[in-house]
Amino acid sequence: ITGNTFTGSAYPLQLFDGAVPIFSGNNISGCTNQAVSLSGGLGRDWALPDYGLPYHITGPIETVASNVDLSFPQGQTIIATFQGWMISLTQPTCTLSLSGAHISFNPGPVNPGYSHILVQGNGSRLDATGVTFQGFVACGITISNQCSGNISSCILDSVPISCHGGSTPTITGNTFTGSVYPLQLFD
Repeated sequence: ITGNTFTGSAYPLQLFDGAVPIFSGNNISGCTNQAVSLSGGLGRDWALPDYGLPYHITGPIETVASNVDLSFPQGQTIIATFQGWMISLTQPTCTLSLSGAHISFNPGPVNPGYSHILVQGNGSRLDATGVTFQGFVACGITISNQCSGNISSCILDSVPISCHGGSTPTITGNTFTGSVYPLQLFD
């Protein structure tokens, strides 16, 4: 997809279910959102490229198969624009990888409420290094059901981490701010 002009639409590109088209050399101006829209069931690995635009998660992204990895480009801006489970790793041994990203859990004034990352498929993991997580009302990261991962050198602004059911993430060198209970641990 190259050499096109996108104007007057909600988003210039909407990706579902692991789609990774070649998208370059396009003129994007006058769209309501100068971003790529993401959502859908994830049945295979999804390594998202850097299209030079932020990613807006406009509907839930949920694993529908085991052994699936979801990764965003280094330094990517990711914004949840709806209320609910933003990214859900609900199948076994899936991984979400984030490095240097800026994630905003802000569904905005149209959809105020919660927005979460959920890691609960047995053996799944969240790996986040140098990520800024910026929260809103009732946002957070939930890790449960014997899941793991590494959350290091991150800033968690009003985004608490909740660990349940034998989950064992390594949480080191982070800065927590703005949460009443920034780290919640359950058996």
